[in-house]
Amino acid sequence: MPKIHRIRIVGLKYDGMQKQYKDTTFNFHNDETSTNGLIAMMNGGGKGVFLQTIFQILKPGTSWGKQNNRYYQQFFFNNQEQFVPYTFHVLIQWELDGADHRHLVTGGMFSAEQRISMNDEGGNESKTLEQEAKILPNIIFYTREFERKEEAALEHIPLFENEQVAETESLKVYLKWNGYDVYRDTKKHYRILDTYGINRKDWDIMKDINKDEGGVGKYFEGAEDDHSLFQKRIIPTVSQVLHRTEHQKNDLVEIFKSQASIAKDLPVLLKREQAHKEFLEDTVPFEEHLEKGIQHKEIVEESIKIGRQLLGALEHLKQSEENRLLFLEKDIEKLILKQSDLRFQKDNLEYAKAHRDVLDWEKKVVEEKKKHTELEAVVLEKQERKEQLSFQLLLKEWIENEQTIRSLSHQIEKLEQNSGLEQVNLRMDEIKKEAIQQWEHSNQLIRETVKQYFGYQKFLKKKSKELAQQDKQKTKEIAQLHTEIDFLYTQMHTFDAKEAGLIKEFGDRLTYDLKGFIESLTKQIEDQRVRLEELLAKEKASIDKQNQLATAHGTLVQSIQYSEEKSEELKLVHEKQKKKEAKLSEQIQGFIDTGKAPFSHALLSRYAMQIEEILEKNRQQGEDIKKELWENQLDHSLNDEPFWIANKDVKELKDWIDEKTGIDVFYGSQFLQSLSSEDMVNTLLKDPLLPFGLVVSQHQWEKVNQQILSGRMFKSPVPIFLREEMNNDALKSPFVIINGTEKELLSDKNQFSNWKIKMEKQIEDKKDSLSEIGKTEIAIRRILKEVDQFLTNELSSEIQKKLDQEQSGLVSKKANLQEISTQQAREKELQLQLKEQVEQTKRKIEKLTKDVETLEGFEQEKTLYQENKRVKLEKEKQKEVVVNQQEEIGQEHDTMIDLQNKWSQTYLEWKLSTEQTIKEISFFIKEAVFPADEKADLSEEVPRISPHVLEEINGSIEELKQLQKSKEEQAQELLVFQAKKRI
Repeated sequence: MPKIHRIRIVGLKYDGMQKQYKDTTFNFHNDETSTNGLIAMMNGGGKGVFLQTIFQILKPGTSWGKQNNRYYQQFFFNNQEQFVPYTFHVLIQWELDGADHRHLVTGGMFSAEQRISMNDEGGNESKTLEQEAKILPNIIFYTREFERKEEAALEHIPLFENEQVAETESLKVYLKWNGYDVYRDTKKHYRILDTYGINRKDWDIMKDINKDEGGVGKYFEGAEDDHSLFQKRIIPTVSQVLHRTEHQKNDLVEIFKSQASIAKDLPVLLKREQAHKEFLEDTVPFEEHLEKGIQHKEIVEESIKIGRQLLGALEHLKQSEENRLLFLEKDIEKLILKQSDLRFQKDNLEYAKAHRDVLDWEKKVVEEKKKHTELEAVVLEKQERKEQLSFQLLLKEWIENEQTIRSLSHQIEKLEQNSGLEQVNLRMDEIKKEAIQQWEHSNQLIRETVKQYFGYQKFLKKKSKELAQQDKQKTKEIAQLHTEIDFLYTQMHTFDAKEAGLIKEFGDRLTYDLKGFIESLTKQIEDQRVRLEELLAKEKASIDKQNQLATAHGTLVQSIQYSEEKSEELKLVHEKQKKKEAKLSEQIQGFIDTGKAPFSHALLSRYAMQIEEILEKNRQQGEDIKKELWENQLDHSLNDEPFWIANKDVKELKDWIDEKTGIDVFYGSQFLQSLSSEDMVNTLLKDPLLPFGLVVSQHQWEKVNQQILSGRMFKSPVPIFLREEMNNDALKSPFVIINGTEKELLSDKNQFSNWKIKMEKQIEDKKDSLSEIGKTEIAIRRILKEVDQFLTNELSSEIQKKLDQEQSGLVSKKANLQEISTQQAREKELQLQLKEQVEQTKRKIEKLTKDVETLEGFEQEKTLYQENKRVKLEKEKQKEVVVNQQEEIGQEHDTMIDLQNKWSQTYLEWKLSTEQTIKEISFFIKEAVFPADEKADLSEEVPRISPHVLEEINGSIEELKQLQKSKEEQAQELLVFQAKKRI
């Protein structure tokens, strides 16, 4: 029987789900092989739960407890008696029998489901066992055999990850991909366990032993100490054995006889062992072929695994292509939208170009304005720099002239002092003082005149600048209006050309009923859209139906493939089962004439009953032979002396007396053989019980303590004859003795020797008969075991029915497959037609939509055309007004320029004459200088420029000139210096 190597329990909850095994592994090995183990748990520590849990692998759904009242369903109820389904896992790793150390992993996913909803009328009352019975187990098993070199690591199976129990579906996929056989069939599970020698009947015994500690506690109840143990249990048990009924009195004898028989049959067993070894040697070639078969099986399984992987990869590729197709469809929709947008942009390209030109011109105008502003700033800066440089040049000349004049004046003074012109000088000084006062008054008038001039000039410049800016602004306005009018003219011309083209395309209805025409096209679009939705719905229904048909087709193909494989498998199983049944039939016919194949369960059961009757007869015959053999063996064991011994009680009593007393004691038959034939006959007539008794000497017997011999139980009377008393005459015995063949054995030694030889031969014959009966029993039991196996498995007739059903279903599936293929072809053709209609409808909708968009755009453009026409007239009128305004501003600007030039000429002439006069005055008055240009405030007052502003001082200057002339005549050298000074 396989040994448990490891046990793993995951996610089990018990005691109302208040306790649990999260992920626990129990090891029963020493890293090399499986060994015995001890799990110590306190009372109430979960021994029963542990045993009930591991028994779920061996007997799924088993209950526990003394009365089997702890049901499997109680694992799924919490402490409030509420049904909370979940899944727990149990795995057992077995070390299989044999020297190759193969391992078997058996596991299960255990859950429960509530098939029938419980009645809620009971409120919150506790669930009854009847309600619990509605909770049905939901169990999935998986098994896998591991070779010696393979590692069966229970911890690698992902049952518990991230503090959560693994999901059932993902775990099933993992197990299948890793070579585990996953199934739900309990019968299949039992068959697999039986295949590996794990018999559930053995575990039934273990369950009965363990569910109540084997009843040991109850059995020894009241016998807890040594005294009570012997008084209440051991002594009564021995007494019961000693006082059994007649048909049970030889049980112990049977045990000894059986052991003796085994010892006697030991050579036969050794021969069988030798035959078994030879058989194992003969099976070596079969093992090689078996290894090849296993290799081929592994190749097939690996091919299946690779095929599943390829199938999964193809399904993944198919899904990827479908996703890619959906992505491309979305891209097509986006491209359609983009195409529509580009068409709209194309239709508005001319307007966009004109608008872009306007924006470019506006940008250029801004740039030119910016450049003009920058140039004006540069001009102003240069003008200011020029004025500064001119002023600095004049200042430098003035300073040099001032230094020269001072030098000459100093020399003149020296000459005048030396020339005797003092009186002239005094007069000239008086006149100079008067001239200076006059100059101050005249200088003030000149300054005011200059200030008035520059203020008025500033006013004229400002006015001129304002008018120039106004003229420039009007020029810009005129250019803007001209550009706008040109743009409006271009748009109107474009609209006229487009209107002609649309009239040519759509007809002259555009000129008198544009809105009605657009509404008509819109209604056509709505109709086409409704038709498109209907077509798309039909196409979707067709696609859905094709998907359903494809699914059904794939399912049927897989089902047909599975059915074909199953049919082939059933054929092989059927042929194999037929051979097995034929073989069993031959075996049964060896005992029953009617045991012919094919079998049924009822027929096999009847054959089994008949064979069991034969087995019972055979066993009874064996018992009879055993009994006879035992009697012969007993006689043979008793009569190892040259005289006959009646029974074992006589021998046992003689041995007992020899052991306890040591007196001389003889068998009665031994005593009779020492007599002559005549004395023997007379003695037997006198003492007929002498062959069945013992003979002792009277004087020795009297010395014996009779109490010593009373220490045993005598089951049959054994007469003891005192030799001295035997010689006395006695009355005839009051009983009759019937003599059998024993009389000849007593009287004839040859007869006794022949009897012993015959008895030895009978013993050998009976042993041979027992051996044959044993072989027959083994054969019958083997047949019964095979019959039991046949009863638990499917018979050839049932397999044939399944095969017929499978083939019938296969034909039906192939017909359905053909029908589905035909429907698929029809649906594909229908889908192509629908797709073509959808494309046509989409093209119509697209064309109509484009036409409506074109006409709606045309309608908007027509409205814009009317507006542009109105705006164009307004712009032309506005342009005419602005041109007139610009002419007026130009005339006024020219006037201002003329005034500015005239006043500049007048001021320049006045300034030159005045400067000439002041230059003459400055000969006598050093401070006399034409005033510099001063900053003046803007003034609209017209300046008053008078040429007579120096008339008063001119008289004094003339007088000074006369005096100076007289001085010159007096001093020529002085004249030279004065001339230099004037220069």
